[in-house]
Amino acid sequence: MSVLTLLGAASFLNADGRGGGPIAQRHRIALLAVLVVGRSRPIRREKVIGMLWPERDAEHARRLLNQSVYVLRQALGDDAIVSAADSLQIDSNRVRCDLVEFEQALEDGELERAVSLYGGAFMDGFFLDDAEEFERWVERERTRLADAQARALEELANTAEDRGEWRAATRWRKALVALDPCDTSAALRLMQVLESTGDRAGALSVGNTHVRMLREELRATPPPTFEATIARLRSVPQAEQSKIPEHGGEQAHLPLAPVAAAAAAMSPRNSDISSLRSRRPAIYVSAMLVVVGALAVWSWRSNEPSPRSAPLETTNRLASSERPASERTTSVAAYELYKKGSDPAALRDDEAARQARDALREAVALDPNYAAAWAALARMSLRVSAASRWQTTVEANQSAREAARRAVEIDESLADGHAILGLLSMIEFDFPAAEASLDRAISLDPMHSMAREWRATLYLWTARPGEALADAEFAAAANPLAPTTHAEVARALSAGGQCREALARLERIAALRPPLGRVPIISAQCKAQLGMSDEAVADLDDAVPMRAVLRAYLLARNGSQARALEMRARFFERYEAGQGGAFPLAVVDAGLGDADHAIQWLERSFEDQSLMGTPEHFTVMQPVLDVLAADPRLERFEPLAR
Repeated sequence: MSVLTLLGAASFLNADGRGGGPIAQRHRIALLAVLVVGRSRPIRREKVIGMLWPERDAEHARRLLNQSVYVLRQALGDDAIVSAADSLQIDSNRVRCDLVEFEQALEDGELERAVSLYGGAFMDGFFLDDAEEFERWVERERTRLADAQARALEELANTAEDRGEWRAATRWRKALVALDPCDTSAALRLMQVLESTGDRAGALSVGNTHVRMLREELRATPPPTFEATIARLRSVPQAEQSKIPEHGGEQAHLPLAPVAAAAAAMSPRNSDISSLRSRRPAIYVSAMLVVVGALAVWSWRSNEPSPRSAPLETTNRLASSERPASERTTSVAAYELYKKGSDPAALRDDEAARQARDALREAVALDPNYAAAWAALARMSLRVSAASRWQTTVEANQSAREAARRAVEIDESLADGHAILGLLSMIEFDFPAAEASLDRAISLDPMHSMAREWRATLYLWTARPGEALADAEFAAAANPLAPTTHAEVARALSAGGQCREALARLERIAALRPPLGRVPIISAQCKAQLGMSDEAVADLDDAVPMRAVLRAYLLARNGSQARALEMRARFFERYEAGQGGAFPLAVVDAGLGDADHAIQWLERSFEDQSLMGTPEHFTVMQPVLDVLAADPRLERFEPLAR
């Protein structure tokens, strides 16, 4: 069955799991969304035309609608969209949609399933030019669904509080704050729940963060009741603020009713502040990142078991699905192999990567239901294929995709699996599907640094450098000892022209052994932008494919054309022998100023898949795109259009 994702970034996957193609055109995704949201209700063609093509004349608009319906029927089946009189209606059984499943789970009272399906704001970031009615419709749906998610989280939190299940209550309250960081009532209730568990320091941190966000980011003043709560928490002696009670249940909390009443009274859902959630301006996104980052620290603290209950809680955790994904296996041997295959250092050495991949293959052979091992296998398979990028990696990508799909099938809540699927879609230039998968991974684990690194690259490919830098910086803050996070901050800085800052960031990981393979490419690109051509060339060697390609380009650009032509001849020999693709030739010809041949080789590089949507390909393509930017023929390559 085909899959339509509408909660978060909108995307469409065919029944075979592939995205892109004619249906990925924005108006067709919009039409599919309108029909699916309408479900069994017929929608008049005139209404659809008015929403999606208001600027077109009637004849042209109707022709565009007919073409879109034809494409959708090709993808879903001839009888998937029914024409009745002058209306359209979709057979909802022909496409699976997260929004439909979300609403069905709410109707069935399956609130935990419902909130897990909410992957983000409705059609987040999706727009159509000159389609105001469609934008208003999206805004209404976005608000309606966000409110439904908030009500479900509120009910889950209230139920957990009534039962004295304070850790569950804390989890739902944190989700509410993450959903709408501007909601003062949600922040207040979270503070109360944290205080009920004895974590007064955590409650105070929530309050201080919320006040700072309101004042500094939104220029708003918190209600007096909220400030009074903070003042009361500050009056508690420091030694008592972090005291965790040794027992749970009803004895571990303070009365919630007074705070609930105060929270309801100060709820900003009817204020101007609440509208920021649906508009999602940059200032709101920045505030949300601050809040979510702080919540990760509180989540770690609130999940620490008390000394007295530790043995029982540990036993229960090991026997439940709440165990970390890496531990969800009954095979000790499989777990040991997983640990061996998941060593981050293995990603920096070709032979170590192959050994890690082989260990993970053994792990999933021992336990075929080990989701985390399948996800790690997908990641390591990609790394091994990267060791021989002179050749295309179609088979390796397919193998990695199958492993990642297996991980998600076993455990849909596993962020690693969704993140790998996002990376694979990005590699194939299916950016809508990539963004949907990466958004899903981050919604499951906001602190997943690798998913944020890959989404930063996606933002670079799609000309959103500010968002790329924000995600990369978030990843570095969440995982400051991971060298890749600092490298991706440098890549985003370089793409934004902040090359000196990028080089300074790379200095933090200069002493790493073995070194990080992506550093020379980022460093050389930065130095080239700063006019340090000789140093840039010196950073690169011919042994590693992508470094050799960028080196040839830089030689061509700085006047060493004879050396560049020598390298081009070697690239061409590999291409003729079937040992390499067309991409290196496109890059060198662009450097030599031969736009005609560069465009031709680019076209072939898409066909042979030697040009992929990887971080390294982006860094190498960045100067090429600058050179070819004025060439109208570049517009035919939709993934490269800026």
